[in-house]
Amino acid sequence: MDRIFSLPIELNKNRTIDRDTLQNLYDESDAVLVTTGAHLTKRVPYPGGKRILSGLQFLMDINDGKPMDLIGREVVIIGAGNVEMDMACESWRLGAKKVTTIDIQKPLAFGKELDLATSLGTEILWPKQIEKVTSTSIYLTDKTG
Repeated sequence: MDRIFSLPIELNKNRTIDRDTLQNLYDESDAVLVTTGAHLTKRVPYPGGKRILSGLQFLMDINDGKPMDLIGREVVIIGAGNVEMDMACESWRLGAKKVTTIDIQKPLAFGKELDLATSLGTEILWPKQIEKVTSTSIYLTDKTG
């Protein structure tokens, strides 16, 4: 974010934009980019899946200064993309003793996110499919085909 804010552009954050304001911005600007952020989480209906905390909520809580206490806990993250690697790194930072990501396909993470997460000890399991979630376990099957 610091890099973006250092650019010679005008940024407006946390601003409500109505139709007239947006038209004025278009008329007065060379380019306009409107971003709303991701505020909805996709949920896969696993049996017991209501026990799963959304990754978006996990990261938003950290940004809001309300991180989870993960000291000494084992963390399982569903998915193995760059966002999930960010979640893995944050889990280690918050004191997790073990972090595992699981995915039904080859991990999509790449670059520094993947490198940092694996260097911290994140285990990546794939191809795995979740059968169900209980209060103590996540049951997996190999995903083939």
